[in-house]
Amino acid sequence: MPRGEREQRRQRRHGIRPGGRAGVRRALAATLTATALGTAGAVLAACGAEQDPDPRDAGSGTPTDHDGPVEHRLVEVVTVTGAGGKVSTSPTPLPDSPSLLRYAALLRGGDPSGDAGDVLADEVTAVVEGATVAEGDVLAAAVVRVGCGTPTEVVVERVDGRLEVSAEPAPDAAVCEAPETSVAVVEVPAGLLPVEPGATRSIEPPDPD
Repeated sequence: MPRGEREQRRQRRHGIRPGGRAGVRRALAATLTATALGTAGAVLAACGAEQDPDPRDAGSGTPTDHDGPVEHRLVEVVTVTGAGGKVSTSPTPLPDSPSLLRYAALLRGGDPSGDAGDVLADEVTAVVEGATVAEGDVLAAAVVRVGCGTPTEVVVERVDGRLEVSAEPAPDAAVCEAPETSVAVVEVPAGLLPVEPGATRSIEPPDPD
């Protein structure tokens, strides 16, 4: 009997299908390959997670780095009839007494023919000198309205990187005998306003009467 035929009979007696061992080896090799690929994929995924941090963990900067509303405190709006002047949305920082004196001089010049400018300057000076300013903040003032009615609220915001202060018309804006000048004194973060070199960031208290 040929050797090949005897081998086939021996395999049938032992329950071995022709080519069975080779099939087992191929199946085992396929299983090991799949396992290895799965492990490698898991390792690569873990490495990718380490290399690509969650973008939410990155700092997005403070609200003051962008244009928009700015957190502030309205100290007071001072209104005097006939004080003259012009509306300016650019606030003047008042970190110390010299800066306050310069700003008061500008207010006095708004009414060269009368005493209203002096009254406005004196009242704004009193408000600034009597204010308590938080650490890291600075007072600033701006003429927010020349017309009728005293504004009760102001808007402080960054526009094109610059700080601006504005006010909506007051409810009684249609009724007045003469134009009224309104100066808003606000407290804002010091970093939002340019302060002249050498400013002491302190306001001398008013002299006691």
